[in-house]
Amino acid sequence: NGIVYFDCIPMAPGIPISTGTHMQFELQSNITEFEFGCAMSAMGCISKYDNSTGLSQLKAVNGSWKYCNNIVDFGYPGGNSNNLFYNASSLETIPSSWEGLESVTSFNANSMFYNCQKLVSIPSSFNHLGNKSYTATCSMFYNCYALKNGLKTWENLDNVTTAASMFYNCVSLESIPDNFEHLGNLIGCQSMFYNCYKLKEVKSWNGINGIYNGDNMFYNCTGLSAIPSSFNGINTKFKAPSMFQNCFNLKSIPAASEWDSLFQRLTVSNYPNPCSSTDVVSISNIFNGCSAITGTVKEILDVFIRYNISKAGQFYGCSGFSDYNECHGTSTYGGYI
Repeated sequence: NGIVYFDCIPMAPGIPISTGTHMQFELQSNITEFEFGCAMSAMGCISKYDNSTGLSQLKAVNGSWKYCNNIVDFGYPGGNSNNLFYNASSLETIPSSWEGLESVTSFNANSMFYNCQKLVSIPSSFNHLGNKSYTATCSMFYNCYALKNGLKTWENLDNVTTAASMFYNCVSLESIPDNFEHLGNLIGCQSMFYNCYKLKEVKSWNGINGIYNGDNMFYNCTGLSAIPSSFNGINTKFKAPSMFQNCFNLKSIPAASEWDSLFQRLTVSNYPNPCSSTDVVSISNIFNGCSAITGTVKEILDVFIRYNISKAGQFYGCSGFSDYNECHGTSTYGGYI
């Protein structure tokens, strides 16, 4: 009938089960519901949980993962949860508690909820999963169209190095954590929030350290109206072509003094390479099409010129600047704007 129900052998919470009794199971594509009994008190017996088929009919995963303290192979074969609920396009409900999965020692979450189009929210306890052993979260929530409430914190993502397309096409996503704390090792964040139309604000860069591959990070986030007024937290690299391109409602960006401080820090941290090196700063088209930005741009462009930042359409179409026409097409500023 498309329902898988596990009623494990009752036992006291936290009592380990010997390695010899571990269970392995694979989910089939026609499953509609996946439920655990005994309040998951004996889920320690499960050592591998494999979805390699795509659960297009799965609507609910019920119960709790609590006390799953023996799981070391969680998800797709290879000691990770890649593709765990891949293409579960009908999935609406996942467990409210993921507590107990801290023992997972090698954890990737690439495409974990890929194309889960009806998934609305992620429980706050989700961050128990992995115990800082996450290393990759690429396409983790790709095409989760209904996802309104994403992660409440980046906790336990300390070792993530790549999160490319993590929330790609999450068109209902309204908010992200207040800062990037715990993401100090993040290198790849290209297209991380691409097409998140309803995302309204990025509050702080604190915690991220450097942006190494930030291409299209917030591309087409048309509801985004505010980004941090400071670059505090970005100290090593700022490589973010088209980072905010087509963010039509973005109203302000950091002032010239903030750009100057940023370029100073990057110059010092990358010495003897100059800030103008594309290995240090790469921001072509970063605000291309952001026509709602107000204020003036000339002072910012003077900072760009002083640090020899290449002219690469950084402010094309930013017609909201009061001095846009004054700068546009001139020999000094043309190419930037």
